[in-house]
Amino acid sequence: FDGYDELEGGGNPRLWKDNDLDDWPDGTKAMVTCRPEYVASQENKALLGPSASQLEEWYVAPFTRAQIDQYLAVPPERDTGIKPEEYQDFLKVNPEVCDLLGTPFLLKIFV
Repeated sequence: FDGYDELEGGGNPRLWKDNDLDDWPDGTKAMVTCRPEYVASQENKALLGPSASQLEEWYVAPFTRAQIDQYLAVPPERDTGIKPEEYQDFLKVNPEVCDLLGTPFLLKIFV
């Protein structure tokens, strides 16, 4: 269940019931992805029904500055006309942009 918080209406608190998860075989696991602030504002029991006691929360850490620099040092597969060092020069002048590049999606858009 990817992008749970992006569903129409901001997600569905009846995830368990609406997907008939009671009928899935024993031992079935499901992964729900969403922004952490969305789940924090929901009752986990409403989100996951009877298996809320088995809920495990995992968080993906944003890229570090070193990881961003490493990614930017490799020229992209497509020709953008921008040299790798130009990205670094831009970030030196606009350091606040680096805070936005912590996710793969935004880093890819940047390059």
